[in-house]
Amino acid sequence: MLLTQIEKNQISVNNLVNQNYWTVNLGIARTTLAVALLVTLLFNSTETLFYFGLENQIPPRFTKFNFISVYNLFGFQMANYFSIAVLLIVISGYYPRITCFFHWWISYSFVTTSYAIDGGDQINSIMTLLLIPICLTDKRNNHWIKSENRNAGYVAQVIAFFSFLIIQLQVAVIYFNSSVGKFAVPEWANGTAVYYWLTNQSFGMNELLNPVMMPILANPFFIAFITWGVLIFELFLFSCLFISNKKIIKWAFILGIGFHFSIVVFHGLVSFFFTMAAALTLFLITKKTYKT
Repeated sequence: MLLTQIEKNQISVNNLVNQNYWTVNLGIARTTLAVALLVTLLFNSTETLFYFGLENQIPPRFTKFNFISVYNLFGFQMANYFSIAVLLIVISGYYPRITCFFHWWISYSFVTTSYAIDGGDQINSIMTLLLIPICLTDKRNNHWIKSENRNAGYVAQVIAFFSFLIIQLQVAVIYFNSSVGKFAVPEWANGTAVYYWLTNQSFGMNELLNPVMMPILANPFFIAFITWGVLIFELFLFSCLFISNKKIIKWAFILGIGFHFSIVVFHGLVSFFFTMAAALTLFLITKKTYKT
């Protein structure tokens, strides 16, 4: 008996979502996101993170949008202890169905309260929010346990599938906007932006790197090559949304990690590196693992 078109479509959908989404890769991503915020809280003072001005005269920004902030509810000292404790539990991997809410809560609280945030902190808050549906359908008691729950249930698999799809779309858009948004900046268009960023007194590279980097920065050809190379590479990472070749995805992940690690070397943005490493894991490693 021939299958009807509806039955064929149903089989195709079932094959598409019938995957094991609750793997160690999910644990790696959650842990890396937690480490990103943890290093910020551990190695910076309260005054640095939550006050502004030469004499810290401007108080934290409590508004109607962050009335649920842990810093607003508990005060800075207790909120910091609470946040660090939550992040350590997330790193340990225990009870992802419960800790996912608290993980998002503290990342949201930080990004809506602190003055010392960057794009990585905002991405961290978004990623922890988008991970909640996946974690709620995770039957493991610890995200470091190898999951065998392919029979987690059709509804759970559908929720996890679309949640991962939304995360992949979000990360792809981040790289697309990061590249295309620079086109209108004259320094990026003429190929000199990297020179200005690396020699910036506030955000530039460490002086120890000058003997190696200054000869390169003095060469217009290399500067233009690196500057435009950044734009092209970010567009390439965006295009991985439409690429299914596992070898290409694997190399995109490796190069993406190397790209963000170079930002640590030259600009010292450690927490940003961990956040983007987690984003790349959710974007590329899950894409390589699941037949999406």
